[in-house]
Amino acid sequence: MSTVSEIAKRDNTYWRDNGFFVFLSKPNGVRLRLSRKDKTYDELQRTENERSLWYSGISDVEIFAAKKKIRFERVGTETVDGHSCLKIKANPDASAATKEAVYFYAARDLKNLVIKVELQTSWRTTTYSLKDISFKLPEMLFAVPADYKRGL
Repeated sequence: MSTVSEIAKRDNTYWRDNGFFVFLSKPNGVRLRLSRKDKTYDELQRTENERSLWYSGISDVEIFAAKKKIRFERVGTETVDGHSCLKIKANPDASAATKEAVYFYAARDLKNLVIKVELQTSWRTTTYSLKDISFKLPEMLFAVPADYKRGL
C-alpha cells in the first residue's frame, strides 16, 4: 500500500497534506488539522500511544534526534533518487531488547536534508520519501487561512 502526502518545513513548522486534510505542526507542540472542504480547523492532541513509542516523531528529524536513550550509528552511504546519502541507523539504547530500527538517508547535496526514512518494526517496514524538493516555499503555506473557522 502506498500513500502520497505533500510535506514542507519552514523553521520548525511542518506542513503536511494527505489529500484529505492539511496538518500544521508548530514548534510549541501544537498540531492543527485543516479541512479545505469545510474551511475549518481543529487542534489535535497526541495519544498516549504516540508519545510512548520510541520511534514516534520520526517525521521531525530534529525532535527525534533530541530524544534520550536513542543510539545513532553511521552505517554507510547509499544513492537515493540520484542523491548520495549518508545512511544513519537509530534504535533504542543497548539495554532495550528490540529489533526495531529507523534508517535516515541524508542527502549531502541538499544540505544534509533527510530525503528518505525507513521504519522497521517486527510486523512491517514503512518508508517515507521526499520528492520534488524545493527550498523556496510561500509563507502563507504555514498559517491557517483567514477564512477558516475553528471547529472541525
